[in-house]
Amino acid sequence: MSSPQISSVLGYQVAQASIATRGLFERCVGEPLRLRPIEYTMLCLIHGSSGITSAQIARSLAMSPPNMVTRVVLLEERGFVVRRACQSDRRAHTLHATPEGSHISGEATRRLLEGELTLFDNLTNAERLLLGELLSKMASRRHGDS
Repeated sequence: MSSPQISSVLGYQVAQASIATRGLFERCVGEPLRLRPIEYTMLCLIHGSSGITSAQIARSLAMSPPNMVTRVVLLEERGFVVRRACQSDRRAHTLHATPEGSHISGEATRRLLEGELTLFDNLTNAERLLLGELLSKMASRRHGDS
């Protein structure tokens, strides 16, 4: 249920769609793999950019450094990531996915993509690609990019 006035607000539409995607995440990844969305995102970033620093991830996700460290420690305790001293800056640590972390990252992504096919079966492949492009454009503004 929504009013015609609010239906034209993109933020409202994105929020409504996120209700469905959050539920999907919880069913496909959160409960079975015991990962939170932020942990999954971090793990994917680390897996895809081995050697990334926690400061780089914190900036990318608009997180405070203390919150980032807490999440990194949780992923490290689960055996999904390892920290190594940064060669160029001894004060920093680089993050690397372990084989288990790489496996979980891939498995979670597979589960999400499979779930999305079912949940969003009302979209054609072309619409899915277009929606992905449009959401990416919207997300690029999170740091005030033009």
